Amino acid sequence: MGNEGDPTSIGSVLVHMGAISESQLWEALSYQLSSDVAQAIGDILVEQNACTKDQVSMAVLAQKGLRSGKQIATAVAVADVAQARKKVQQQASCDVVQKGRELVDRLGYEYTPTPVFGIELALLKR
Repeated sequence: MGNEGDPTSIGSVLVHMGAISESQLWEALSYQLSSDVAQAIGDILVEQNACTKDQVSMAVLAQKGLRSGKQIATAVAVADVAQARKKVQQQASCDVVQKGRELVDRLGYEYTPTPVFGIELALLKR
């Protein structure tokens, strides 16, 4: 757990990306500390289904830019983290909508998307 105060650690970058929560990071760090097998934190997080391999790869690239000390590389890394965060949030939003539609189908309702004030609401009919 030696990198817990390092804002450029993979775990910290993943938290800032929005890919994982702080509690997921602490759980993975605790597992890493108690394990007899040396394992990278990114691999543990993927194993625990806290994030994907792609998200860890994005975090590694961002980490390299942040640690380079060069202003341009740091700016690009920060932009990459922001873009990755947006992508994670969009994917989570899509997952929620899909799960909602599956539940509506399972309950025997008909899903009719209806835009209201720029937000798509669902009218449910049996």
